[in-house]
Amino acid sequence: MGDRIHDDEVDTSEATVRALLCDQLPAWADAPVTRLGGTGTTNALWRVHGDPTDIVVRLPRMAGGAGGIDTEVALLPHLASTPLADMIRVPRLIHSGSPSTAYPLRWMAAQWLAGDDLWSLRDRPATMAIVGAGAIGCELSQALARLGVRVCVRCSPPHPPLWWTLITSRRSTRILVTMPETW
Repeated sequence: MGDRIHDDEVDTSEATVRALLCDQLPAWADAPVTRLGGTGTTNALWRVHGDPTDIVVRLPRMAGGAGGIDTEVALLPHLASTPLADMIRVPRLIHSGSPSTAYPLRWMAAQWLAGDDLWSLRDRPATMAIVGAGAIGCELSQALARLGVRVCVRCSPPHPPLWWTLITSRRSTRILVTMPETW
């Protein structure tokens, strides 16, 4: 059943990923897959090694996590069509997955973007912009500030013009976008 974290978690194993790919994304059905470690408690992430591009499959571990999938499915195309996409890489939504006999929840597949995540950075950034003043954004900003990073936090309704002053004035600032439940 994969790496279970919760007692009531649904099956997010490789067999489930394979069944979903066969059923809903047959072009990737035979591609090698790799479970991504440390992906959090809400979703299990799988990298699907495709040709010519890799994708990431995001499976909510529990029913409560499916709302985040709906948010990302709505938000990714929107972000890709804004000036923010000129400043940061926005993954392309590949597929919005439907519940099936193999997996009971909504899920998604997006373009794989190679790079470092916040936790694997070797050098602490001098400045960090956190777009999203929800609980996660506030906790991250406090932790980074305690490490000596200059942090700027902005609220993030789904109207990108609020981001431009922050982002364009600090081109060397690393940007982290969090997604509060209100999106």
